[in-house]
Amino acid sequence: MLPVTMGLRSEEKRTLKDDGSAVLAAIDEALSETVRLEDSLADFLGVLRTHCGSEVAAVYLVPPGERGLGSARMTAISGAGFKRQELMLLPSALITAMTHAPDAIHRVGDDAASVTSMHSVLPLLKGRLRAGFVLAMRLGDRLTGVLLLGDQVARRLRPGERELLCRVARSLALSVNRKMAYELLANTRLITAVEFAGEAIEIRDAQGRIEYVNPAFEKITGYRAADVLGMTHTELLRQEPQDISQQRDLKSTVERGDVWRGKLVGVCLNGSFWHQGVTESPVFGPDGRISHFVSVKRDISERVHAEQAVRTNERKLSATLDSMGDGLIVTDLSGSVVRMNPAAEELAGLKAEHCRGK
Repeated sequence: MLPVTMGLRSEEKRTLKDDGSAVLAAIDEALSETVRLEDSLADFLGVLRTHCGSEVAAVYLVPPGERGLGSARMTAISGAGFKRQELMLLPSALITAMTHAPDAIHRVGDDAASVTSMHSVLPLLKGRLRAGFVLAMRLGDRLTGVLLLGDQVARRLRPGERELLCRVARSLALSVNRKMAYELLANTRLITAVEFAGEAIEIRDAQGRIEYVNPAFEKITGYRAADVLGMTHTELLRQEPQDISQQRDLKSTVERGDVWRGKLVGVCLNGSFWHQGVTESPVFGPDGRISHFVSVKRDISERVHAEQAVRTNERKLSATLDSMGDGLIVTDLSGSVVRMNPAAEELAGLKAEHCRGK
């Protein structure tokens, strides 16, 4: 059976606040637990359904590695129950409307203002539901799912309900994305890397678009997760010729199924650069094809800057020694010549390269 909740206990209902803060808190509470995504979503939908007074609440999610609402499937429902084989996809009329107006709250029902009938959305509940509201869950320009509220009779949204539902959809999209990425990492035994605060973690889909970044990424770069989801990782990297060569090598390596290790240079929100020690691995789906890429990035900026400072000091020292009027010969502990400045070459009548090591 699809995960389902039929309601809240009466004492739980009394704790719901009119401003919707309990609904938003329920997202964080439900999706932060270490239970399956479908079960935690069902718990959250019970809170939302009760708060809005709706008969049914449901979430459709686009599966990992796929794009577009055409592949969205019902993942959890509160107020009704379905068997797995009874799950319905979204009707094409609704998909078209939501794709063209992803920020709108769309009505479904039998009236002229509805984009499609409730029967076309949930045909198995045609005798119970007559109307409802549907809105998209999105990350950047990517639609990741749909939130649905179903009612016995057509109604208007109450004051503040429209704003609450929009906030819920945004928060839910981000929270679900994080939990799906967390479960992916757990399945690939990389969960400890996510919890290690010093390393930035990126998860990208098979097309290279970012689906998840961890808190360390946000701290290092200054970007919020919501700002970068849907972007390609190259948009956050420096694009000098030597950088592009490294990025091409990374791409070709992981796309043929191998692990890539190397250095990249990222660009922070404030325009500064951060040097990355990168380990990137492909993740394979059940069909044997690559579904995601997981990139672990260690901030090595201090080490790189220290190495650059050493090289700068060496160049300054070399220039100072070469400009001296006195002859200078530097030897190692065994007495072999390591360096001669031009004045020493003139006095000895020999070139430094002929004396080095002697």
